[in-house]
Amino acid sequence: IGALTRQAADESAAWVGRREESRIGPLTAEQIEADLTGLAAAYLHEGPHEVFAELVALRDRLWSLMERPRPPLTSLDLHRALGYTLTLLAWISSDLRDVRGAETQARAARLVADEAGDPALFSWLASAHSKIAVWRGRLQEAAAHAEAGLARPAPGTVGVLLACQVADAASFLGDHAATRTALERAARARDTEQGRDHVGGLLSCPPYRSANYEAAALLRLGETTQALAATELALATLPEHSYGTAAQLHISHAGALLPTREYAEVRAALAPVLILAPAQRLGPVVQRVRDLQARIARDGGDDALTLSRDLDTWASQAQTAAA
Repeated sequence: IGALTRQAADESAAWVGRREESRIGPLTAEQIEADLTGLAAAYLHEGPHEVFAELVALRDRLWSLMERPRPPLTSLDLHRALGYTLTLLAWISSDLRDVRGAETQARAARLVADEAGDPALFSWLASAHSKIAVWRGRLQEAAAHAEAGLARPAPGTVGVLLACQVADAASFLGDHAATRTALERAARARDTEQGRDHVGGLLSCPPYRSANYEAAALLRLGETTQALAATELALATLPEHSYGTAAQLHISHAGALLPTREYAEVRAALAPVLILAPAQRLGPVVQRVRDLQARIARDGGDDALTLSRDLDTWASQAQTAAA
């Protein structure tokens, strides 16, 4: 039924586009916005490859529309929609382990963002650049991208995410003071945020997502007790943001339990991660599992080695699915 209703909706949207083909009227612009926000939300729960393919189709449609005569207002709408679409493609490419592709999409988005003149689009694109830089191991650059996004006030939750990304980079560098300052900055941004996220979905940062960044940063700094408290509070009280964010929180929870050497509890904490379908084992999730596996393997006990082997098999299945 879901596939049937979506096909019917796509056909109706295409008909509206043909009817407004000569002038790109408001209904076309409205449909594009609906498609964009729908796909950004769908990515949180659906297969990443399918959503990526639909975003590529939306990008191609926007390219086609931008070649036609259009009023100036619609031109700005199309540039903004294309900028957000390319930003989503950059973010998802990184999740799918194609960092080079992510960089290409981000460069294209930057060109469009300059023409669209939307501060929020610039900030969300800065967050994508920051994420890509982390994958490249360029942590100072990652923090600089996030700081550049924070320098331009924007509505919604992007300021929270950017502050979390500054904390993320600082924690990888082992800078306790900078990490703490950035986490406090994220909390202040949450308290003072105004307006709504234009796209939402993947381009939003509710408390569940910021809790994931906080827990991971604390764990990298060896602040296990605080990380455990953060993960347990988020998992018990906050609505999930996406399966990818939830998986990372569960991994942080398991990591915070490692000092107990109660590997049955660690495995139980990882249960929601271990049942993810191979196609949903996104790059950040697999990397977190690999990092956790390395910590477990160093313990050397029988239970630790068994769990380590299971995690290795899990990660290998994810890489096979990606290939």
